[in-house]
Amino acid sequence: MTREEAAWRLLEELRSARLEVARLGNLRVAITTNAEWYQRFCNSYKRSRKRYPRLRTFIKRQTTIQALERIAFGRAKGTPYEERLEPFLDQALSN
Repeated sequence: MTREEAAWRLLEELRSARLEVARLGNLRVAITTNAEWYQRFCNSYKRSRKRYPRLRTFIKRQTTIQALERIAFGRAKGTPYEERLEPFLDQALSN
């Protein structure tokens, strides 16, 4: 498998799996979840601000999709997102 094929694989997983939540009164229940690798990706880049006491990720789904598309089409630019995706591409290559 090539790096481009690994990017296609991650891209398809990301597009097919998305977090969906249902509200049951005051309770929120996850119906579907994000791809496992994307959850790990987001969790590895968390930040905190005074305005928001909870940790939040600065990874954005659309920017991740755009970076994976560039890699898959062989037009990688070496952006920070592409560099952050490298470990996940390597893992997809080894599987």
